[in-house]
Amino acid sequence: MLSLKEMDRIEKWRDMLQPKHRDIGSNVRLWRLKAKLNETTLAKRLVKGVPDRWRAAAWESILLRNIEKEGEFPRPLYSQNVSGSSDKMSMKSGFRPASTRSISTIGEETNESLSSSEQINKSTMDRLTKEYFDKQSEPSSYDIQIDLDVPRTISGHFLFHNRYGLGQRNLFHVLHAFSLQDNGYCQGMGPIAATLLCYYEPEKAYAMITLLDRHYGMHEVFKHGFPGLLEHLHVQDEIVKLTMPKVYEKLDQENVPPTSYATKWYITLFANTVPFKTQLRFWDMLMFYGPDAIVAFSISILWSLRHNIIEKNSNFETILTSLSNFFIPEDEDTLMSVCSSILNDAQIRTEMDRSRENYRSEQ
Repeated sequence: MLSLKEMDRIEKWRDMLQPKHRDIGSNVRLWRLKAKLNETTLAKRLVKGVPDRWRAAAWESILLRNIEKEGEFPRPLYSQNVSGSSDKMSMKSGFRPASTRSISTIGEETNESLSSSEQINKSTMDRLTKEYFDKQSEPSSYDIQIDLDVPRTISGHFLFHNRYGLGQRNLFHVLHAFSLQDNGYCQGMGPIAATLLCYYEPEKAYAMITLLDRHYGMHEVFKHGFPGLLEHLHVQDEIVKLTMPKVYEKLDQENVPPTSYATKWYITLFANTVPFKTQLRFWDMLMFYGPDAIVAFSISILWSLRHNIIEKNSNFETILTSLSNFFIPEDEDTLMSVCSSILNDAQIRTEMDRSRENYRSEQ
């Protein structure tokens, strides 16, 4: 049974989202965030996680709104206490409790026609849906490898338990269609597609992973040679040096580069690295903040494990084991607050930008 607090969160998200387009059967096919919604309020609520029943609508709405802005992801929206000089990187969220409010019903779409940007969003989703079905009849050179990988992709989720069951078949079809794009196929794509299939029908899951690929930097991560991955890891190193110098020095001293432990984090967007619930809460923030959220969450994990890393007797083996193991946070809320603190610190975000520019200029 849901607690009163959780029910209140559900109603808050109900009030934030609005159906904008329905199909002939009156099913909602396109959601949007209400125009009056304050981005700071949205950012603070995302830290607490999107209620699961609203996650599909929230991810789609936030992703499409960011695409409308042509890659201008939200910058720091509220101040947080982040100390860059300490190995502890002290962070406090400082959120105020939500005020009591009356429960309202979903804001229904008006009789006005869709705006030009919403028309583009609708046509984009319609085009990608058609593309998904068209590609099912095309052969892919990766089909055999995809068929081998599907059974071991988040197999712990009930949707993907049965060999050639509906979930595994849908996953195969999404990956088959996606493999016909420029980057082909790599194993890290599977957990991302599987996560999306937990919330969307296969054609929409294909549309969502395609939009993540094109607008959230995943194309460069999956590209031959993984240039986007190497850029992320460089930025991570620079921010760790800024915010947790003792951790950076220890990792450098023991010769533990981020490529040795963080590659799977970036390739799979933390699937099979953290508990599924934690992964979903990270994705809530990823959809809003964009690629910087991946770096911020990686640093948050390092912050959580900082004592294991800088401990006097730690060495290459113990550090690498700690960073490579499945990570279960002691306090999930604190982990997400740390991630939010990084993303809402102007100095850190500026350093992220500078690090990316320097890395690209050197390539």
